[in-house]
Amino acid sequence: MNQKHRKALLLLEKGNLEEAQSFYPQALRSYRQALVLFTDLGEPEGIMEAHQKLADVYRFQGQLRDAFGELEKALLLADEPHLIKASIYNSLGKVLLDMGKPEEALEAHAKAIKISERHGDLGVKAKSLGNIGIVHLGLSNYQESERYHRQAIKVTQQVGDKRTEGAFWGNLGAIYQNQGLHAKAKLHYQQAIDIARQIGNTVAVGVFLSNLAHIFQRTGQFDKAEELYLEALEIARQIGRKTSVCRNLIYLSGLYSSLGKSEQAIAFSEEAISLARDLENPDLERVILGELGTHYTMLGFYDKAINTFKLSIANGKKHGNTRSVGIDTGNLGDVMLALNRLPEAKKYFTEAITICSGLLEVAVGAFQGSLAVVYSRQKDHHAALESIAKGQKLVQGIPIEKGKFLCKKAQVYHAANQPIVATESFIAAKNIAKDLQVGPRSTLGNLLFETEKYLSSFHQEEE
Repeated sequence: MNQKHRKALLLLEKGNLEEAQSFYPQALRSYRQALVLFTDLGEPEGIMEAHQKLADVYRFQGQLRDAFGELEKALLLADEPHLIKASIYNSLGKVLLDMGKPEEALEAHAKAIKISERHGDLGVKAKSLGNIGIVHLGLSNYQESERYHRQAIKVTQQVGDKRTEGAFWGNLGAIYQNQGLHAKAKLHYQQAIDIARQIGNTVAVGVFLSNLAHIFQRTGQFDKAEELYLEALEIARQIGRKTSVCRNLIYLSGLYSSLGKSEQAIAFSEEAISLARDLENPDLERVILGELGTHYTMLGFYDKAINTFKLSIANGKKHGNTRSVGIDTGNLGDVMLALNRLPEAKKYFTEAITICSGLLEVAVGAFQGSLAVVYSRQKDHHAALESIAKGQKLVQGIPIEKGKFLCKKAQVYHAANQPIVATESFIAAKNIAKDLQVGPRSTLGNLLFETEKYLSSFHQEEE
């Protein structure tokens, strides 16, 4: 090993450390320097690894087109039998999923499995199976997602990879959480936490504590949620994981927003935004902008919400993040609906449905419900009922989304002078909230309150 090769390897290791501390600009610089040295040396494996590491950092920052470009370069150098190609395909699958191309992501991970099996590498195979499970989770294919994750766990147990096994237990928690199966979600998150503590994976402990906190917040156990978020935040501060600090700040901001503590909510969000900008992490900034816009909407600061969502959309478009563009376009529709600016609300919901179709079907269902409310207020009851019919089947798999949709359905049917269906829908939504132990200050709790108030006022107008 000559001096130039040794220096290239040291630069890769330096980049790894910088990446672990969320120092992404510095990590990119180290990986680029390593790439130059490997290129001078004519070492294809080193060149491919450097391209892949650059791609991973670009993805973490939400720069998806740049990430895709690096992986394309790496694949051009990789011969089919080479095991590193499986790892590159796994990275490519993650980028494609973030770009809103789930079918292509599945193809990339399937190629990774085929190569890993050819080489007998169970570790790469396990990660590939888990990645396929994550794609299905994003598509709300929960049974398929669970099946792939359980296969992946068996393989990780065969090779003794506790770190990856713990991550997959956490993903199972997310699968159950999305279905409103909170007790099962808690058990699987706790399993993930126990494994992470056992092997000293402090970063993962903080992540799964935050996930547990989400469940307690959703079910109205706000004190417990706050306790867990603060514990996760303290862990992130102690280990210097600044991206995790940002995320827990925004989670706490959301909690305080739902509790009506507007000053604390805004303070935490603004601290998170400032830190994300210092880190030069556009993806994290986009996530926080989206959350901040939602808080502004809940607090009635509509002008700030509009500006914030527009910034987030511009960020997503710049870096090719189709999913975030779709979600925040729908969020803009929510703001316009709250302001009763119906033509603009209709425009944004229609755009969001187009962007998210085939990618985020649950979001499409939610936006169809909101669009139905717009049509209802415009007295176009036929179009409103059509939107309800289109959206209803798309939200069936996630109870909390179904509950919110039923509230919108109740409003639409009552306005269409069909009070029996409206009442049945409202009662069904209340039953879902009861089954999920949803708190009165949650999103569904607030929507139930607003719907009940709407139905009551409608009765009074009739009288």
